[in-house]
Amino acid sequence: MLLKRIKNEPMPPARWGLGRFGIYINGFGFLYCAFVIVWSCFPATLPIDLSTANWSPLVWVATIIFTIGYYYAYGKANYTAPVEFVEGHRAAGVALQHS
Repeated sequence: MLLKRIKNEPMPPARWGLGRFGIYINGFGFLYCAFVIVWSCFPATLPIDLSTANWSPLVWVATIIFTIGYYYAYGKANYTAPVEFVEGHRAAGVALQHS
């Protein structure tokens, strides 16, 4: 959304909007997320050993690897994008997802 606001591109239709403060709210959200992601990867104490290590970067990378593997093994063939259910954009023969 921030990139669309910076490029002054039209926004998708919505029931409500952030108005003229939207770019500032989106910019703050982006910077805050970047700050939190960087600082959450540092250990809480020094020196670092197995009991004091911050394992969140390892868990994050493992989750990304698992998600990519799951997508290629199952999701790529069975995923229906949400836009397929929007009135006027529905492709012929598209039904609800099944598990």
